[in-house]
Amino acid sequence: MMDIIEKLKNEESFLWLQGPGEKLSPYNLDDLERARDFMQSFAPFLMEVFPETLRTQGRIVSELKELPQMQKAMEMRKGRLFGKLDNDLPVAGSIKARGGFYEVLHHARSLAEKEGFYKGNPLNILNHREFFHNHEIEVASTGNLGLSIGLISASLGFKVSVHMSADAKQWKKDLLREKGAQVFEYPGDYSAAVEEARASSMEKGSYFVDDEKSPYLFMGYALAAYELKEQLEEKGIGGKALYVYLPCGVGGAPGGIAYGLSLLLPQAKVYFAEPTKAPAVLLGMLTGKHDGIRVADIGLSGKTDADGLAVGRASSLVGPLMVERIEGVYTLEDDEMLGYLKMLYESEGLKVEPSACAGFKGAEFIDEEGIHLAWITGGKLVPEENFLGYLKKAKDIQNS
Repeated sequence: MMDIIEKLKNEESFLWLQGPGEKLSPYNLDDLERARDFMQSFAPFLMEVFPETLRTQGRIVSELKELPQMQKAMEMRKGRLFGKLDNDLPVAGSIKARGGFYEVLHHARSLAEKEGFYKGNPLNILNHREFFHNHEIEVASTGNLGLSIGLISASLGFKVSVHMSADAKQWKKDLLREKGAQVFEYPGDYSAAVEEARASSMEKGSYFVDDEKSPYLFMGYALAAYELKEQLEEKGIGGKALYVYLPCGVGGAPGGIAYGLSLLLPQAKVYFAEPTKAPAVLLGMLTGKHDGIRVADIGLSGKTDADGLAVGRASSLVGPLMVERIEGVYTLEDDEMLGYLKMLYESEGLKVEPSACAGFKGAEFIDEEGIHLAWITGGKLVPEENFLGYLKKAKDIQNS
C-alpha cells in the first residue's frame, strides 16, 4: 500500500485495481424499480415546468453517442469509443440533474402529502408555490449539484441556499444567484463547505441535501443504468464487453451509477477517474478509511481545474458500496483533462468542462476490445468565454 500512497503524494497518473473485499448490498432491484416508478410519475410535472423535457417525454436522459473522430484523435485501436452525453441533460446540463431532481421532488411530494394537497397527482404541487416558499433547501456544492438543486427547487418555489468553497468557479456562483439561490462562500475545500452547510441546516431546521450521505441522490443517479441498458440494446451492442469510465468527486454520482449497473448490467467493468490533486475516493478505498481520511492528510491540496472533482474527502455512503462493484480508480493530471477537452471539441464539436473529460483516459489504460464508454458529466451551462479560456489554456500547454 505504501508504494501507492507515494504515487498519490507525487501526483502521478496511474491505474489502481482494487483487491477482493466484502460486498455490501443495502439496495436491490426492487428499490431501483420503485425509484424508476417515482420519476415516471413526475414526467407530466417536468414537461409542464421544463418544456425542454417534452422531447424526452419528461425523462431526464442523455444521448449515448459513438465518437469515432475522438477515437481516431486518441489513436485508440481496440474497441469502440462512446460518450454518455450528460453534459446535454435537460435543464441542468450535468450528471447532477439525475440525483438532484430525484431528491428535491421526493422532498416536495413528502411535504405535499403531509399537507394533504398531493392527492396522487404531482401537478397539484404547482398550485402551492407559496407553501413551498416557506420551506428552505440547503446544499453544499462545487457548482453542478447546486445548479441542479437550485433549478428544480426554484420551479417549485423553495428557498435555496448553496454553500461553496471560495475557489469554486465564479460563473457557477453568478448563475446560481441569477436563478434566485442564496450563495455562501467559505475558505478551505469542499468538505469545509459541507460542514458549514450541515451546521446551517441544523440551526435553521431546513432540509439538507447531503452530497456525502444522501440515499436519495444515490438512487437518482442509479437510474441511469436503465437508460444505458436500453440504449445499448437499441444500438445492438448490449452483449458486447463494456468498460465504463466515470469522473469522480465525492463519489455520489459515479457511485450511484456503478451500483445501478451492478444490478442491471453486471458485465460492465466500471472505473472511476480522479484528479491527481484530489484522489479522495481512491485514497479512502485503498486505506479502507473511506471518509475518515482526507487528501490533505497525505499532503495534497485538492485544488484542481476540474472543479467538479475538487473534493478532499470521499462520501461515507459510497466508498464502502464500491467494494467489489468497481474494478478500480485511475488518476490523471489537469493538463490531460484540458487536452481531452480540446481534442473532443476539435474532433466531435462537443463543448464540455474539464472534469467531464476525465473518462477518456480510461480507454488508454484499458486497451481491450469492446465498448469503451466515457461518461461526459457536464458543460452545457459553461459560458462561452470560459470555454474559450479552457481551449486557450489547453493550446498553451500543447505548445509549451
